[in-house]
Amino acid sequence: MENMPNLEDCTLRKNEVLRDIFREKNLRRKELSKLPFEKKIEILIQLQKMAKGANRPRGKKDRIIWMI
Repeated sequence: MENMPNLEDCTLRKNEVLRDIFREKNLRRKELSKLPFEKKIEILIQLQKMAKGANRPRGKKDRIIWMI
């Protein structure tokens, strides 16, 4: 059992990883907030298309995709 990391080391690594994830997530949100409104709508429509394709195999109702 010499090679097993102790619980404290594992917890510290998890915390570092989570901190990095949240920092990157916040940076991404700040970048996206600077986009022009039209670009944000384009991204939203892409996400709607992705959601529609993902739900189809489960038999869920078709999602509405905005037509602009």
